[in-house]
Amino acid sequence: MLRKTIYEPRFRPSAQAIIRAPLRLRSVGRRVAGEGWSESMPARGFVQLWWVVEGRFEVEVCGCRELVREGDIWILRASDPHRHSLRSESGETRWITLDGEQAGRTMESFGLGVGIKRGLGVCPVGLFAEMGSMVERPDLQAEMKCSELAYQLLLSVSSSYRKENTGEDKIERSKRMMERSFANPEFGIVGLADSLGMHRATLYRRFSARYGDTPIGYLSRLRLLEGLRLLRETGLAVSEISLRCGYRDSNYFAKCIRDATGFSPTGLRSETRPGLD
Repeated sequence: MLRKTIYEPRFRPSAQAIIRAPLRLRSVGRRVAGEGWSESMPARGFVQLWWVVEGRFEVEVCGCRELVREGDIWILRASDPHRHSLRSESGETRWITLDGEQAGRTMESFGLGVGIKRGLGVCPVGLFAEMGSMVERPDLQAEMKCSELAYQLLLSVSSSYRKENTGEDKIERSKRMMERSFANPEFGIVGLADSLGMHRATLYRRFSARYGDTPIGYLSRLRLLEGLRLLRETGLAVSEISLRCGYRDSNYFAKCIRDATGFSPTGLRSETRPGLD
């Protein structure tokens, strides 16, 4: 039996908080998603933390797509537009949004930079519910209590996050993300580095040391190889192939093919598939 979509947000009464604090609870909520659910959100002026209670979701941020499951969380900066989509028959998440002069830095001080944190275990729904019962109250004591509960949640998440997250692990992950997302024209190395919480120069240096190629070189090769395969195995138009390989500009795709093979896309297709002309 399919579950219907339920959206249960609770907001602070005013966008302007009563208390001045580095980090404040702005909203808290619950989302139950039915099969096929998807949502795109623009960048907002607050930090977000989502916790998967059950099901599987695909999260796309800055062109990078990752699958999250029960027990995983994902954290978004104020500047991150994003899209999340259900990838199971049903699913449920709990979320909070946080603002304040130092919201982002406070999250990082807990070791909770942007991106996916995996294997945190059972979502503390009781703590989310307690925040939900307090956040709509328009008084100083309620805001102070909500901030206290938010810190409690972050401390719990930070303490539970035991997975090794070394630089080498991030490099392996960057390679997998490129292999999954290269066909998306919006996917790029800047967004990849941001999603991993790494400086772009650090990603270039460590990736090159490990694999003997730069991230942009590896990404370009993935796109080129897929283009060559589609030219060889399909009758798709060159413009369609370029889009399927992650190229926004079919002329640039043609140049890459010519530089690699000495043939234009149509010329290469004629050479590899004689008799089709």
